Amino acid sequence: MPPRHLEDERPPTAGPVTHRTPDTLRDPVLLGDIIFDTLAEIARRRVTEPPPFPAQRTRPHP
Repeated sequence: MPPRHLEDERPPTAGPVTHRTPDTLRDPVLLGDIIFDTLAEIARRRVTEPPPFPAQRTRPHP
């Protein structure tokens, strides 16, 4: 079997820039900002009672 030869190919050129719907014009949002805002909102919520936890096992695990 003959060896494969890699040829230098130019990548396909991008077509003309088309203006798409406004969703392409949105500002980028960092995931860290979303997580920080969500955690800050959760921290602001006041919990009057601790959340109910399931009952503990009364016998050892087999």
